[in-house]
Amino acid sequence: MNRSATTLSQHLLTRSDLAKLGVRASRVLTWLAKGWIDQIATLPPTDAQGDPVFAVLSRELRDELAGRLRDLGKDTVVFSPLRIRSLLVRAMLLPKAEPAAPGEPG
Repeated sequence: MNRSATTLSQHLLTRSDLAKLGVRASRVLTWLAKGWIDQIATLPPTDAQGDPVFAVLSRELRDELAGRLRDLGKDTVVFSPLRIRSLLVRAMLLPKAEPAAPGEPG
């Protein structure tokens, strides 16, 4: 995972976070089926696959996961689809908008 993806993942709920929390794939599938979470994007891959990013639509599940994610050192995770998309778009645009360093072609 590159540096910007690592920075992004600090603020997003990913499948790898859920795995670190001990959430089994069957439980993730149940949450998806019930509409409690929604896959919004995929972070760039560290291997052959990317890391799915989830929005959490259930208030109770947000509260539960926020507390557990703090234990992983992730205290500023965004859960709403709109905020996630906004964060991803800004991350895509920022590297392109940064001016070249003095002395570099740009």
